[in-house]
Amino acid sequence: MSVSLSKRLATVFRRIGSCETLADVGCDHGKLAVRALQEGVCDRAIATDVSAPSLTKAAMLADKCGVDLECRVGDGLEPLAPREADLVVIAGLGGKEIVDILHDAAWSPLRVMLVPHRDAPWVRKYLLAAGYRIDYDLVLTDAGHDYWMLDASLEDDKPHPDLTSLDRLDPSLNWYVGGNARESEDWEDFRLRRIAKIDRDLSLGSRNQSLEWEKKYLL
Repeated sequence: MSVSLSKRLATVFRRIGSCETLADVGCDHGKLAVRALQEGVCDRAIATDVSAPSLTKAAMLADKCGVDLECRVGDGLEPLAPREADLVVIAGLGGKEIVDILHDAAWSPLRVMLVPHRDAPWVRKYLLAAGYRIDYDLVLTDAGHDYWMLDASLEDDKPHPDLTSLDRLDPSLNWYVGGNARESEDWEDFRLRRIAKIDRDLSLGSRNQSLEWEKKYLL
């Protein structure tokens, strides 16, 4: 049985390429990790979640599909040994939750694929401040909700940045740093919807410099 993926997870899956060990943090039902094992894009997969019931579902799915998925209960990157996985995926959490996970860890993953369902600019700023290069930055719309997929590689293994410093970074760093956003099939619809919302906000008297930077990019 081949595991069926949502558009969001299918987009992540296609971007994986290949890796030795994949860690799916906050895995929920474990579909991405199981599919990665099925298709041989990783040699080993670890699924983690704070919810033991979710991990039970992931383990059951792996057993049903005949793949060897390691399941570990725990918060964030705590269930993983430093650099145990050469790719860490965190999909389906908010951007500030994702940043907290990376910031609270004792080590920085070599490669991350992150799919925040809100606050993507906060994730971008953290990655850049933490020494990552954003290789891919893509918008996708799934079930009426916009997500961003950020694929980043660690270039400079520096200490974790002070989170309070992120607000002081140039607001132009908030938006689509990888430069790949326009490659998405969902880009044009997203662009028009986002411009309309920014114009509404600005017409109400907002002087948010971040919105003004974003509109420049979108135009």
